[in-house]
This record gives sequence, structure tokens and C-alpha cells, in this order.
Amino acid sequence: MQVQVSVIVAAYNEEHWLRRCLTSLKKQTLAALEVIIVDDGSTDGTATICDQYCARWPHLFRVIHQRNQGQGPARNAGITAAHGRYLGFVDADDWVEPTMYATLVATAERSHAQIVVCDVRKIYAATHRTTSLLSLPDATDHVAIATYLKYGLNNAYSGINYMHVRVGRNIVTSGWSTRI
Repeated sequence: MQVQVSVIVAAYNEEHWLRRCLTSLKKQTLAALEVIIVDDGSTDGTATICDQYCARWPHLFRVIHQRNQGQGPARNAGITAAHGRYLGFVDADDWVEPTMYATLVATAERSHAQIVVCDVRKIYAATHRTTSLLSLPDATDHVAIATYLKYGLNNAYSGINYMHVRVGRNIVTSGWSTRI
């Protein structure tokens, strides 16, 4: 089966949150998915968790262990290893809804889009409060990326959700639930 989406999870010292993230990716309804976990030189139990998921579900998970270089280089290592037509990114302390990547791929293919974004739901653990952030309220199916960056609630650069462009590769950026 050809991989449709390569999801890259950069992880540095995320042992408390990584299992929830990887389990949510394991539950995706999109079958043609690979998850590349980049352990960015973690000093806690993150590397062990990565290895456990790869050993138990080798058809879905791969891991790259590298010295600590930061999130950007870790994601770039994942991009280099990716086989998918689309790229997605999930932070190691976040989780995604089971149909998220199937919905994003269907939207990208229906609209012939090179970039697809979705909304974010923040969960404030301390106060048990939830907030939804819309990427582009009242948006149509097609929005110029310049418009998104200029006028949208730009989750792409807010520290919650951002995208990387790689020549010759389509990108699916992910939306997810996150703790604060």
C-alpha cells in the first residue's frame, strides 16, 4: 500500500505526553499512513516509548534517534525520511481526532489543494475549559495562502500549528487538541 500521509512527530523529553499522541495517531481511520517519530536527544523515557511503539506497530511507526538539535531540524529529519504524498506534523504533547487525516486528505484531493489546514481545540487541563480556534472563520474551500497568513487566525505561526513547505511535496498540516 502506498503511503498517503507521513506524519512527523518531533519529540524532546515528552515521556508524559507521547503515549497519548502516538495512540491517537494509531487510531487514525486513514490506513495509508506512516508516523515518523524523531527523538531529538531526549534524556527522559521518550526514546524508550518511541522504540516500544515501533516494535509493537512496525507497519505504522518508525523512529529516528538523533542528538538534540531543536524542533526545526528534528522535523527536517522526519521530512527527509518521509514516503508519503502529503506531510503532516503533530507535536508530541498533542493528540488528534481519529478521522483528522482522512478528512484532510479528502479535502486536499477534492479541492486540488497543496496545503490543507484545520482548526485547533485547546484544552486547559487546570480549569477543565475548552476553546476552539478557527483557522479561517467563514472561509470557502479555496483560500490564497497569502490571505490565510495575512488575515486568518494564523495557527501556523502561533506556536500551536505551523507548516513547512518542501519543493515537490504536498503538505497536510494538522490541527489537534493540545494541553496548556
